[in-house]
Amino acid sequence: MLERTCERRLDGEPRQELHWRARADARGIGDLVARGRRRASHFGAIADSAQAAPIVFVIDRDPAARTLLEASLRGRGWRVEPLGAVADLFARPRAFAPACVVLDVAPPDGDGLALLRRLAEERAGLPVVVTAAVADVPMCVEAMKLGALDFFVKPLCESALVASVGHAIERSRTSLRDAAQMTMLRERQASLSPRERDVM
Repeated sequence: MLERTCERRLDGEPRQELHWRARADARGIGDLVARGRRRASHFGAIADSAQAAPIVFVIDRDPAARTLLEASLRGRGWRVEPLGAVADLFARPRAFAPACVVLDVAPPDGDGLALLRRLAEERAGLPVVVTAAVADVPMCVEAMKLGALDFFVKPLCESALVASVGHAIERSRTSLRDAAQMTMLRERQASLSPRERDVM
């Protein structure tokens, strides 16, 4: 902002000088800084979710199978949540961390393929690895159509299952990062002034 100040020379005569001063509204700057910090915190929280400890939800009708899977997967450094039914998963809040589901197609609370369909609808982006004691080709094909990442018939090959779960977790991690980037872009666009939007 341009200001004109009047000072007196040493001889007592007034003199005019122009001083360029950049004056800012302190409260306005404070609001901008606070808003920027809130956004940075929000984006950081979303981005950090991709780096959080991965979670593997194990849903199997057989308690012994759940215990074996839990021990095997936990040994890889993943957090394992054994669940007795798919309903238990839907009762939980969404996990803001890389996650996947290992689902037996004959869980105690209903048809596994129907539950797989529900997972695809209500937990989109959550990778699912399917297991089954008995399976046929139509069942495998239907599971893959419904979004299953892999389909394993018991007895399970531990190394193959672990590799599949690792792939599922990386896919989930990528989805979280993509979601964080999209959220950041939307927030930035929403913060633009009408003039800035016209320029874009």
